[in-house]
Amino acid sequence: MGSAAQTVEESVDYMNKHGGKCGVLNVHLYRPWSAKHFLSEIPKTVKRIAVLDKTDEGGAHGNPLFLDVTATFAESPDFAIEAFTGGVYGIGGKGFLPNMAKAVFDNLALPLDQVKRRYDIGITDDVTGRSLDIGPPIHALPPGITQCLFYGLGKDGTVGANRQAIKSLGE
Repeated sequence: MGSAAQTVEESVDYMNKHGGKCGVLNVHLYRPWSAKHFLSEIPKTVKRIAVLDKTDEGGAHGNPLFLDVTATFAESPDFAIEAFTGGVYGIGGKGFLPNMAKAVFDNLALPLDQVKRRYDIGITDDVTGRSLDIGPPIHALPPGITQCLFYGLGKDGTVGANRQAIKSLGE
């Protein structure tokens, strides 16, 4: 759970520094579901919620986490949520990037009748038309952070070499 959470957190920080009003809640434990603990972390001012999940339950009304979140709010009279959206990310092993998180929040900010309620993130699905438009890359990391991408095929020495390179960079 929460494989995209850090990316979303960094993206939320970036968007809020640039005038956004966004937040993120990372669900660490899915079962047993605790509506009480979940709702205690949600500000009463929240009006729209996006639930992201790697699980795609084709044929279902929504993905598992989405269904639990919406059911939780349906049973709570303390919130006035006007829109729930459910997105699937990581399709085909694709990574989740800050501009994808921004696309989710941009979708939530649309006029209510234009908000996509179910969508895919990170692919262009020309069959169902459920994909969110992903804007240009954004650099959400704080200044001074360097990112590296290491590739290794295994059995050819690159895994050990990458491990040594990461250790050297850390030192």
